[in-house]
Amino acid sequence: MQPIIMSQPVMAQQSLTCQVPRTKTQISETEMLRVLKSSYVELYHKEPTKNVLAMAWAQTALETGHGTLMFNKNFGNTGPRKQDIKYEYFLTSGGGKYVSFPTFKDGATAYWMVARHCYAAWQAFKIGDPEEAAHAFKRCNYYNPNVEDSYVKNMRHLYWHAIKTVMPKDENERRQETSKNSD
Repeated sequence: MQPIIMSQPVMAQQSLTCQVPRTKTQISETEMLRVLKSSYVELYHKEPTKNVLAMAWAQTALETGHGTLMFNKNFGNTGPRKQDIKYEYFLTSGGGKYVSFPTFKDGATAYWMVARHCYAAWQAFKIGDPEEAAHAFKRCNYYNPNVEDSYVKNMRHLYWHAIKTVMPKDENERRQETSKNSD
């Protein structure tokens, strides 16, 4: 096998994929929020709005059991995209193929790119409409259409959980950290 020379055209390179073990990578609700926020800032060079951040948190919490059922630092159970040339993946018990990420930040960054790719869902993120975001994600083939009713219901519940509980808890934790550091 010849080594791949990075100056070769992308089309001439072989696909470099490998399967890795499916590994549970738990993250707390507030840490999930913080990683989503920081990766958004790094990717888009601005703070996410409250609606956008709450919507992303809701959808990733739905996909990962509030972070307790996250595997391989994959925030949205995102699979490989057609343009991905090199990636590691893990398989689910049902045979689904999902990308494995080296860091939570990498997983969150990939999530933002996938979420923004579904234009109608992204518009719903901006206005804080979890029901429309859930329907839009179905139209973008993000999840199995057989679960649409529960997906919509859970997105709505988790969006409001983010707004009323997770975001205030994060703000409180940050204030406490600042207070400890100033003492």
